Amino acid sequence: MTCDIEATIDQRPIEVAIENNPIEAIIDQRPIQSSVQGAIVIIGIEYTFETVSKNLKAYPASLNYTSGTLTSIVYTLPSGTITKTLNYTSEILTSIVLSGSTPSGINLTKTLGYTSGILTSITYS
Repeated sequence: MTCDIEATIDQRPIEVAIENNPIEAIIDQRPIQSSVQGAIVIIGIEYTFETVSKNLKAYPASLNYTSGTLTSIVYTLPSGTITKTLNYTSEILTSIVLSGSTPSGINLTKTLGYTSGILTSITYS
């Protein structure tokens, strides 16, 4: 399914077609890409792991626990579901993984690194 939208950039009309996933757009028949690795830009909005993750709170969610520990959150979007999986090592959060109806072209894993129990690094892949 394609949805055509009329829009302008610098007061010049552009044609935007949004196909299947409402987070992906095509302008002038070319996908809009970001210069940032693991991110996509749509009409001046950059989508990364963090922007997608933070915007999920606007949607209904189902929380899943294992032995009292939050292990995943399933968000229901108009385009489908996105699952945020939380992974632990010795009860310390070590990674968060997005899966499901995510935008293409973004990093889906956020890995947290610790030194002596103190968060020292965050990497995306």
